[in-house]
Amino acid sequence: KTQAKNIKEGVSVMVDGFNYTLYGINETSDVEDDVKFSKSGVGRLNGGGIGWREARIECRKRGQHLASILSNEAAAKVADVMLKSRP
Repeated sequence: KTQAKNIKEGVSVMVDGFNYTLYGINETSDVEDDVKFSKSGVGRLNGGGIGWREARIECRKRGQHLASILSNEAAAKVADVMLKSRP
């Protein structure tokens, strides 16, 4: 079996005039599993497995910027969205 890694775009949240888009890493161990999960609308996401440089490159490919969250309000809202979007 081969290990496939794809970075998937998740939900977005607007805070202080900035739009934060959350991404996850969809790891599947088998193409059949990927098809099965895709058809059911379910994906397996986790936050690990990607370094800062790779994340920055992926953001640039999408015309986005890797965010630094500089306020407690923004951190709280982003964390809330992350918790609500967990599978």
